[in-house]
Amino acid sequence: APAMDNAAILVAVLTKDFVQSGRCLDLVEQFNKNTSGSSFSRVFKVLKSPLTLHEQPPRLRDSIGYEMYQLDAETGEMKEYADFFSQEAEKQYWMKLVDLAYDIHESLVLLKQGQTKGGNVKNIFKRKTIYLAETGHDLSVQRNIIRRELQRHGFVVLPNHTLPQRLGDLEREVKKDVEMCTMSIHLIGSAYGEIPEDGDRSIVDIQNKIAAEVAVAKRQSKEEFSRLIWVAQNLKNASDRQKSFIETIRRDTEAQEGAEILQNPLEDFK
Repeated sequence: APAMDNAAILVAVLTKDFVQSGRCLDLVEQFNKNTSGSSFSRVFKVLKSPLTLHEQPPRLRDSIGYEMYQLDAETGEMKEYADFFSQEAEKQYWMKLVDLAYDIHESLVLLKQGQTKGGNVKNIFKRKTIYLAETGHDLSVQRNIIRRELQRHGFVVLPNHTLPQRLGDLEREVKKDVEMCTMSIHLIGSAYGEIPEDGDRSIVDIQNKIAAEVAVAKRQSKEEFSRLIWVAQNLKNASDRQKSFIETIRRDTEAQEGAEILQNPLEDFK
């Protein structure tokens, strides 16, 4: 479509119909071709219902997804919102919509800066960068709140893409991102988290392990780096494996400098 030639931002609302539509996929390809070389995200992926990475178009798999669906507390199933003004929607749907609007605004600001400086986009990584570790599903809302507040205070927050599903790729990506940061923040709840392909530890566990290793290396080279770990106060639904993971974190954190573990209300933690 000719309109794509002048588009600054593309918002792709992914549904099963979208991923099976040749026209929709062609638009994504055209936009990607028009904006190749951009150092920041200009494509935003909205998920109306759950889609695995393999079900998503390859061009959009790395993009952070804005999940506009809800978890049914009774059945444990994910479903589309029917009531957009329910308490559940107010806490999750509208918060995600605000995040999407803010992130689009940030990209437009960066795009404008690039255009007014002869195409040389300001290096956003000169701002202080923080690694906010991916969490189990039970803390996704809390992670989102902290991510939003960090961004509002001018920090760059990583990871800014979907983490790979294969263990080797995941470890390389996490290590690369953490090494760019001066702090890592880890939120630990009742859920142990997803386990990547070929792995036996969760993504939450792996990120904490890599951050601890980076902390040691940075300390040896006199670089600034600290770790902040928040453990949820209510862990009654935690599995034995998760409880063991938390105990390991407590033991390892006490033995390391530059790491702090807190188990207090989220507002106090912030």
